[in-house]
Amino acid sequence: MIDFSIKTKEYIQSEQLRRVRNDIDKRDTSIIQTALGPESWEIEGIYLDLQEIQKNGIARYARGEFLDYKAEERAVFRNDAIAAIREGVFDKEVAIGARFSTIDGDNSVIFAVTESLGAAENGYYQYRLQCETSGIVGNAYYGSLLQVASSSFVQGLTYAQLTDIIIPGVDTESDESLYTRYLLSLQEQPFGGNIASYQQFISSQPECGAVQVYPTWDGGGTVKCSFLDANYNIATAELVEKIQDLVCPPAEAPSDAGFGIAPIGAVVTVTTGAMLEINVSAKVALAAGYALAAVQEAVSEAISAYLLGIRRNWGAMQISQNTATYPVSVFLSRISVAILGVDGVNNVTGLAVNGDTVDIECEESGETQQVPFLGAVILSV
Repeated sequence: MIDFSIKTKEYIQSEQLRRVRNDIDKRDTSIIQTALGPESWEIEGIYLDLQEIQKNGIARYARGEFLDYKAEERAVFRNDAIAAIREGVFDKEVAIGARFSTIDGDNSVIFAVTESLGAAENGYYQYRLQCETSGIVGNAYYGSLLQVASSSFVQGLTYAQLTDIIIPGVDTESDESLYTRYLLSLQEQPFGGNIASYQQFISSQPECGAVQVYPTWDGGGTVKCSFLDANYNIATAELVEKIQDLVCPPAEAPSDAGFGIAPIGAVVTVTTGAMLEINVSAKVALAAGYALAAVQEAVSEAISAYLLGIRRNWGAMQISQNTATYPVSVFLSRISVAILGVDGVNNVTGLAVNGDTVDIECEESGETQQVPFLGAVILSV
């Protein structure tokens, strides 16, 4: 890359003035200097634009729409945001298209009823609702709903609750995620049902995040694909079913008839990871003026952030002797670092995870794919 950083207003102006004869007044506020100053600002701006053009022509530095253009050269496209699909429970039947608002202050969003899920045993009615705002904003709220005045307003409705997530909402794919998939398209060539073909296809779905692929996990011709959702959580049963249909539609069991993207003869089972609860206990030495209750939440958030980082790399594959493995470890030292990074914590001792003082090695195999999530955090001083 050409380094344009030296092309500042001061450098450009000095170079221009250097080319002016010495018998002409070039001092500050002179006519020559006054004329060249504004022009130098404009030329510096041109060099800044050239720097951006140069960077946006290289995938490593490109951002936004310019990264989109580079990725499209490899037929890799940014995933759009998708809206959350949730379950709603009501004490009266409601019409398809009826709209309800969450009660969440400035963060309130509206959900529209799209499908009846039938009546529950207790006499309440269950419906599928779709958030009218795309993104993760539709995942956060649980609780009571308010009717939005419309022709489908239900008289006498006294119970309206937003409950389970059926398919989580997802934000527009980040530059980091798109760039990672772009690199994969260069490094691994998907073909004929190899590992890369399953990984790239599933991770390209906007609802999906990390993917593990296990060839011949249950004998010749069998493949297991395990994935997390786009927020790196355990995928819902409905999302697993959706991806199963895209990869290898089942009849009574996954079919080898060649439907979906799986090659003929391959029996592909799609699943999601198994939650592994990580319970942490430790003694902390606190700085003066800090109480245990004041740091408890921050410590939990710091450990959760570390575990989220592990889940983001959950699909990172290592190959040894032509065998693909997915090492996933929770290190006590990294948890200790996370705790020490919290304001008010001076030291950590007696750290234990799941009642032991050794690192956690998650089981990642064709039978079980463990995913670490934070459980209880018990601190003492």
